[in-house]
Amino acid sequence: MGYSNFGGGGFDDNYHPSASYGPASFNPTHAVSLANVWQIPYGHGRRWGANSSKATDVILGGWSLNGITTLDSGRPFTPFVSNTASVNADFNSVRADIVGNPHIANQSAAEWFNVAAYTDPQQPYRDGTASANSLWGPALYVFNLALAKTFVITEGKTLEFRWENFNAFNINNYGLPANTIDVSGAGQITSTQVPMRQMQFGLHFRF
Repeated sequence: MGYSNFGGGGFDDNYHPSASYGPASFNPTHAVSLANVWQIPYGHGRRWGANSSKATDVILGGWSLNGITTLDSGRPFTPFVSNTASVNADFNSVRADIVGNPHIANQSAAEWFNVAAYTDPQQPYRDGTASANSLWGPALYVFNLALAKTFVITEGKTLEFRWENFNAFNINNYGLPANTIDVSGAGQITSTQVPMRQMQFGLHFRF
């Protein structure tokens, strides 16, 4: 799991690194990656290719569907404050004090967490009471698919046509929200983790 902030965002207080203990910034709780290749069993060199007609071979032969699927449950982030001088200490950054429930029932890009649940640290010489990486961002669902057809020109020479789709289902995968609680736009998401659907076509000549 990697539940240490070493390599995951640094420390607020260099003299007390254990105070920044929490989930690593790059570590989602759950993550799955899948790769798949499905080939229609018709055509040259495939299971039913020897018994297929020329027309069947041209129409059905050589097709394949490839995919890479990435799913994860979201990455953690920390609620900070912008006024690091308010604690009168030499900190790299300052976490907020937690004074309420940061979770909301219907999360959206306009409001991912309850900003009112946090405030500037109420006592000097200490970091805020909110734990490091105590909030979690949006999940990630990415399906990259490629449909391809291979044409056999001569023995040892083929031409492959590919239609590739990145984020094929056009899922809006939100990025992390603004996590500095005392500035305009706090708690709002204005970016995405991956672009919306993108397509490209390609030809591969193999010899």
